[in-house]
Amino acid sequence: MRPGRKENARETAGRGGKPGADSSAIEAIRLLGKWQRLSSGHVMLASGCSCGTDAGALPVKSFERDILDFLYARHGEQPFQTLSDMLIAMARERDEAGASARLALLGDLERSIESFAELHR
Repeated sequence: MRPGRKENARETAGRGGKPGADSSAIEAIRLLGKWQRLSSGHVMLASGCSCGTDAGALPVKSFERDILDFLYARHGEQPFQTLSDMLIAMARERDEAGASARLALLGDLERSIESFAELHR
């Protein structure tokens, strides 16, 4: 772990801690905050590329359906229309049996959010 960086619930579980409903709920809340901050921003398109066109910017929120489709393709269909709804439901979930599957989905979501965060910087 890098100095000054807090460990997330998924990393704690990966070091021998048992992944449970609490760790997946904590991770869901953490990602909900990240998504809410990021989704209010935008992603620059073709800015400064060699083609010379400036395609402008798109709101990150406009990619939400694509992110959900990606997650559903990897982890099975979920009954949610927004990432916020999905994360809130996961934060409230107390089923220990599904905690590992939720943490796997949350790991994929975190990587997606981080890729947009890199574009937004």
